[in-house]
Amino acid sequence: MKTVNVFFGSIIKPYSTFERILISDNRIRIGWIYTIGFAFLYSITAGLLAINHWEPSPQFPPFLPIPTKDYYFYQIFFTIPVGVVSVGINNYLSYGLSHLFGSDVKSKDLWGPISVASTVPYFFFTWLPETFYHPWQEPGTILFTPQIEISRQIIAGLWCVGLNIIAITAITKLKWWKSSMIGIISTAALGIFMLTFVR
Repeated sequence: MKTVNVFFGSIIKPYSTFERILISDNRIRIGWIYTIGFAFLYSITAGLLAINHWEPSPQFPPFLPIPTKDYYFYQIFFTIPVGVVSVGINNYLSYGLSHLFGSDVKSKDLWGPISVASTVPYFFFTWLPETFYHPWQEPGTILFTPQIEISRQIIAGLWCVGLNIIAITAITKLKWWKSSMIGIISTAALGIFMLTFVR
């Protein structure tokens, strides 16, 4: 199954796309391509922010004990491992919770769909504006109005949750309400872990 077909399929026909990933010979590779690929793109974003002397917003100070003036330089190097661990948390929580609800799905079967569902929404609503607009403004500039900022984060988050629920349902064949509970919990864990490191 081609990576580009997975990308557009997850937007247009997500349920059938996730089913096709399950039976694909390269379903594990698809998961790694999306997880590492997206994290690598964010490493580029961090590099652009560092080059242009941006610092994390004082409204959302980093948890890590790194000087704010150097934060994006260091983020270049830890974005990929953080991305892999984040999607891994989502994957294994989905796996464990689905078994509690009676599924016998394998972790490796969830890996590809969960990876795609966890990255595609944020590609549009966070990576694109934060890479092609954010770094090129004067450091410290307020980039978006509070309404736009909140809206894009909410849309990306809800899309991510919804796509994960569809992925879980397509792979486990659990009832929608069970998949919804799993998807909400697992994507919340992913988001919390990411927010701990990525600014």
